[in-house]
Amino acid sequence: MKKTVSLMAMIALLVSLLPANIQAAGPPEGYELALEQPALALYLNREDGSVILMDRADGYLWRSNPGQADSRARGIHRQTLLSQITVSYSNERGTALSMASAADAVKAGGLSMDLQDDALRAIYDFPKQRIRVTLVYTLMPGYLSVRVPVDGITAYPDEEGNPNLNTVTAVDVLPLMGAGGMEDRGWLLVPDGSGALIRFNNGVTSMVEYSANLYGKDHGVEGQIGLSATLAAQARTQEQTARLPVFGVHHDDARGGHSLLGVITQNDAKAAVLARVSNLTSYNYAWSRFRLRNAGSMMMNSKEFGASVIGVSEREGLTTGTYEVRYYPLSGDRSGAAGMAAVYRDYLGSEQGLTPRVAPGQYPLYLEVWGQVKKPAQFMGIPYTKTHSLTTLADIRDMADALGLPQTVVRYHQWIRGSAFEKIPAGADLPGALGKTKDMKALHEHLAQTGGALYPSADLLNVYKGGNGFWAIRDAVLSPVNAPQMQFQTSWSSRAPDPHVPPWYLLSPAKYKRFFERFLASYEELGLEGIALDGLGEIATSDNRSGAGTGRGQVPGIVRGVLANANKSVMLSGGNAYAAALASHLLSTPGGSSGYTMADEALPFYQMVFHGMVPYGIGVTNHSADPQAFLLRCLAYGASPQYAFVARNGGELASSRLDFLFSPDYRAWLEEVQEGYRALSSVLAPLAQLPMTGYQNLGAMASVTVYGGQTAVYVNYADTPYEAGGLIIPARGYLVKEVRDGQ
Repeated sequence: MKKTVSLMAMIALLVSLLPANIQAAGPPEGYELALEQPALALYLNREDGSVILMDRADGYLWRSNPGQADSRARGIHRQTLLSQITVSYSNERGTALSMASAADAVKAGGLSMDLQDDALRAIYDFPKQRIRVTLVYTLMPGYLSVRVPVDGITAYPDEEGNPNLNTVTAVDVLPLMGAGGMEDRGWLLVPDGSGALIRFNNGVTSMVEYSANLYGKDHGVEGQIGLSATLAAQARTQEQTARLPVFGVHHDDARGGHSLLGVITQNDAKAAVLARVSNLTSYNYAWSRFRLRNAGSMMMNSKEFGASVIGVSEREGLTTGTYEVRYYPLSGDRSGAAGMAAVYRDYLGSEQGLTPRVAPGQYPLYLEVWGQVKKPAQFMGIPYTKTHSLTTLADIRDMADALGLPQTVVRYHQWIRGSAFEKIPAGADLPGALGKTKDMKALHEHLAQTGGALYPSADLLNVYKGGNGFWAIRDAVLSPVNAPQMQFQTSWSSRAPDPHVPPWYLLSPAKYKRFFERFLASYEELGLEGIALDGLGEIATSDNRSGAGTGRGQVPGIVRGVLANANKSVMLSGGNAYAAALASHLLSTPGGSSGYTMADEALPFYQMVFHGMVPYGIGVTNHSADPQAFLLRCLAYGASPQYAFVARNGGELASSRLDFLFSPDYRAWLEEVQEGYRALSSVLAPLAQLPMTGYQNLGAMASVTVYGGQTAVYVNYADTPYEAGGLIIPARGYLVKEVRDGQ
């Protein structure tokens, strides 16, 4: 008996020594086994609806809720800590309200949990609001799937049959999943631009939360009205678009760390990613929000009240299908940002069509050139529009020859007759002033001799005039009042609509197939292998016309259909994940984060996903205030240099729609381009097919990037040398070192 007692005491002692997130064999107290896989197990608590995901490799637990009282939390924040979902809704008066499952459903007896067909179904009934929301948990090899079926979100009538006028606008899914407390060390990953880390308990109180709608604004209901002068003055950062549907939480520990990566795989265009540190509560957490109906604003004019801004939202019924978030538990060497990126890259490869499109030694020099510009002019006092040639096909050849660099890849803008800020392109018709059609193929072949290529660009999404089969009321994105949703260019000074730039339309996603098929059929006659499709990689907009609208959630599928049917090597800009997975070149991918006060550092998470798979650039070098530092950033981010040029009539860019082009004369940049490309190519070309396996910021002015676990590239942006681990990185320079296993 004494031996038994001693053995039990020893086991109890050993269990007490385990880290808080490590569980010995058997279900956690108060939980029962619900679902299992060889590597994972999911436990549920029927009393409060919480779940725990166990990584069976070492018994690590990922809890949906902390399960501990928090004296710092008040009101809705305290209830959120106990909840698996929070629901945003508007009442019959249009007032925006929210509710938490712990207080408004579970406490009211509105929770039911059912195990069937290898899935755990949790139904939350909010009786006061008469709203019901369903969560479905499924355990798969390597991850936990959490789904919110759209048809599982209902507003039901009262007992007398009166309709429920409450409208659900958003559902936050497992907001506290994997949260870290005040005593924990770790960080949160958010997809802000190229990616950003938010360290646990960083003391930030000036910013309550990070929040970003995936893929940027929905221009069908947002983005018309620029920031007011007051808000513009308060903005201390350049907001970056979240282009990857991911987020994560990492816990440091003696075992090398544990991470939980969240990947939004269905209805991602209707999602937002949010994160908070321990300011309003004692916890640090990142999560996703399913935005059933995007909301925004539009300007209305009336005789009685003049111009006014009113709130608008997507119409009901535009969100269909299921919202899904997958949670991947990672540990040890795979728990860092590079390990998370590798998991997401594998997902893109297995389910989204991403394949390696980088040849050995491939390291392009990207040149963006503009063919023509139109400006107002006068002849004998009579106003007309004059077309100015900026870069002909012969000019491009001269430009490439003058540079004398291999792998010159050219994106040729505004070469299509009549489409420069005018009508939607109906065909691939080259104006005679720029050259002959046969010369395009000859130019491509000339560039291809040294590993380059020609990618003529076409913008079918932004439409400036009717014609060529485009009728605004039928083919443009419409607002909820069935009027074309006009787009405005904002003024740099006021951030309000620029009155000197005419507004334009966006092509409705429902019409992409028709207009792209027509154009691509004509383009096929050019015999070119590649094309740049402007806007497809960075614009995701809903169309709110009555009866036949297109929800934003449908856009990724529509865009992927266009790309798959293009039967071309496609170049894209921006690089929203759903489109980037099918691209052959990605230009202007995010080269940093927004610099929010909550974020502690930026990192090239986007590039960690795509390096070795798709060649990319991170922006225009000659548009940077410090081109030398920008090229160093290319080294750190594994990116190719990207320049924007014209060959002639540069003075005509002033007061035109192309006045954003800065220092565009390529002749003034020949030496800088040659020296910069050769320096970068000597380092990055041999690493072209390797994944980015590590990145670390060495203070504010230096970093180290590891490629393939074998080559480390140290970059120093400062004006003085930087010492790191016994190595001296030159001022405003770099150092390359061979390493073993990333060390």
